[in-house]
Amino acid sequence: MTDALRDLKNVLGEVADLRAANSVLSWDEQTYMPPGGAPGRAIVLSTLSRLAHERFVDDRIGEVLDHLEPEMSGADPDSDDACLLRVTRRVYEKDRQVPSQWVAEFSLETSLAQQDWQKARATADFALFRPHLERIVELRRQYAGFFAPYDSVYDPLLDDFEPGMKTAAVRAIFDALRPQQGLRREETVGLWDGDHPALRLRSRARPARPLGPSVHDRFLDRRRSHHHPAQAEVSSHRNARVVP
Repeated sequence: MTDALRDLKNVLGEVADLRAANSVLSWDEQTYMPPGGAPGRAIVLSTLSRLAHERFVDDRIGEVLDHLEPEMSGADPDSDDACLLRVTRRVYEKDRQVPSQWVAEFSLETSLAQQDWQKARATADFALFRPHLERIVELRRQYAGFFAPYDSVYDPLLDDFEPGMKTAAVRAIFDALRPQQGLRREETVGLWDGDHPALRLRSRARPARPLGPSVHDRFLDRRRSHHHPAQAEVSSHRNARVVP
């Protein structure tokens, strides 16, 4: 492993650690955190999201990529290192177009919205959540605007999940499937009647066993010793999947 590749992995590891800390705090917010802690927690999550973003889009990352790409041009394109460079370059170039302030504001808004959504759901009071939803939609439109021009406002968002996919292509897929879905719906009429045999089947699945400490520890040890190439795709403002 060259020094440049090692440096890149170290920086990506730091970014992944910041985002992992963000994820743990977000999970705690949605499970055990007292409601009164929401404003302070939102600020912390916003700061972590901004720091991770700024660390990832730093000029130094681009310089290392520029140095490594010619050096790795002859490598197996399916190797971990080649995939790491390819995915990192794609996400780096896209995230560079997103201001850090937007990342911080989106994290803050979605964190605060989480608490009010829970209250709105419990009380069936949509008006409590509506201002947050309107602001989130507005922020998502701003995000799409960073990548204008586009054919559909959803194209830049869809690209976070399916790189290169366009809204028009997805629409064509569903247009072709929709008639078949109608047929399937007709075929299943009465399926959930009370006397249907499917409702009398008993699951034979064994109850899930708790994750043992040894398995948990081995997982953490492995993560600390080797950051998977997929770490570059994890982002505070998207739930993206790696497609090398």
